[in-house]
Amino acid sequence: MSKKVLALSLLSETEGKPNVTASEPVETSKPAETTAETTGGADAPESQADEKKAGELPAVEGIAINQEKSKIEWVGAKVTGDHKGTFENFNGAIKVDDAGKVTAIAFNADTTSVTSDNEKLTGHLKSPDFFDVAKYPVASFSSTEIKEGSDVKPGEGQAAFTHTVTGNMDLHGQKKSITFPARISTEGDVVSASTEFNLNRFDFGIEYKGKPDDLIKKEVLLKINFEAPKKAAE
Repeated sequence: MSKKVLALSLLSETEGKPNVTASEPVETSKPAETTAETTGGADAPESQADEKKAGELPAVEGIAINQEKSKIEWVGAKVTGDHKGTFENFNGAIKVDDAGKVTAIAFNADTTSVTSDNEKLTGHLKSPDFFDVAKYPVASFSSTEIKEGSDVKPGEGQAAFTHTVTGNMDLHGQKKSITFPARISTEGDVVSASTEFNLNRFDFGIEYKGKPDDLIKKEVLLKINFEAPKKAAE
């Protein structure tokens, strides 16, 4: 490997970010929660076995996030550098109790809406090598526990993590429990929740390795920023 290529590989944005470990999903005592008040009342599927049409997302219970001020981004790295992208179509909700404490966070992402900084790559990401969007059009996350505090140190110049979130991630037909640090704030009239962590795509059966001389890392950096009003609109 040349010094130039090695230097590029060391500049990956995924470096130094928290890595999460996937384990068996946490079984909840009741089906996935939905509500007619947030996104129309459609029943949320328990897994990707429940087929969804492209662009159709299950409902989530809680205060709907502000779509214009929220985003889901990703960064994938290979030997020669990073690629960045987003999920353009997603929904989410945050639940807050009477004391103003965040008790749950959930979201769904339309995998057919994945974008990247390269048109050819975007098409490849939608193929069976990666998200296989025709078969698995929805990726989802639903928290099972939110605790105050975090043992994970933030990156240089970044704010400290305030909470630890555990929940079930349903991606590519695989449902696993993951735990990650987050920054959650209930100051003012809004609730904000953000995180960035490396997810091992191999844990979810996405195992395309790339070219022999330009291998793709297993870890994909997810960057999530949500904002919601403290109270749902009446």
